[in-house]
This record gives sequence, C-alpha cells and structure tokens, in this order.
Amino acid sequence: MTGDDKVDPEWLVDIIREDDYSVLVVTPAMLSNYFEVCTEASLSDFTLLIFDEYHHAKQDHCYNKLVMKCLQFRHNAPPNAKIPQVCMVWYGNAYINT
Repeated sequence: MTGDDKVDPEWLVDIIREDDYSVLVVTPAMLSNYFEVCTEASLSDFTLLIFDEYHHAKQDHCYNKLVMKCLQFRHNAPPNAKIPQVCMVWYGNAYINT
C-alpha cells in the first residue's frame, strides 16, 4: 500500500494515536496524507523519522515537503517541545527545495 493508493488516510491517524507501535513504516506520501488529513497531527507524534531512498526526492516530492515541515517545526517549536530526530538516507544527488 502506498500514498498513491486511494486508501482513507484516517486509518493512519488511528494507528499513530493508539501509541501501541514502536516502529511504523509508511511511504512519504502516506505520511504527507496524515499531516493533510489530521488537523491535530504534529511531528511531536514521532521520535525518529528515517527517510530512505531520499535520492528520489526532486522538487515537489513528498520527501521535500516533509523535510521542510520538519525544519519549520524545529525552528518554531517551543523550548520544551518533543522534536523528532530526522535521518535522510540517499545515494547521489538530492536537494531540499527551499
């Protein structure tokens, strides 16, 4: 299942809010859909985000949107906010479209 599948993203909201998972693997499109659908969604819902295959990120790719969201969150977060660690794994050329 990917973010391109016409799956109701509300199911991801339920999974994340249950807090029963130590590891959750989703595509970047699914995570983007989560932030679009869930108005109370926050990056503080996560402790670690690993963006694998980041070398596929080009211009308006979901990865770039998510990384920009992470950077904005970190910049605007209050002092005691839970900020997730972010790891990007890529091979070759990739860039963040700012």
